[in-house]
Amino acid sequence: MKEYILSHREWGIYLGSAYKIAYWSRIDCSNLPKAATWVSPAEAREFTRQLGGEPEEFTITPVIVAEQGYASPEECEAAGLKRWNPKVTVAPYLN
Repeated sequence: MKEYILSHREWGIYLGSAYKIAYWSRIDCSNLPKAATWVSPAEAREFTRQLGGEPEEFTITPVIVAEQGYASPEECEAAGLKRWNPKVTVAPYLN
């Protein structure tokens, strides 16, 4: 099924949030094996307001997913986004 991924030009793919902390593929994957998805671009765009920042900093990309609500690194890569390694818990560019 087709859903939508949210990404940021510096932080990477939005993976999810916990305790008001957002996790991104280029900052802290925190062992998250899948990225959050939205059923429409409008829902993803609305979510960017909660994250702060400028709307033009975010990109919404269509992705074909096997499981509603989530996209694997492989599914994101197939959509043209950079694949992340869930085992990396610190920003790759800091290593």
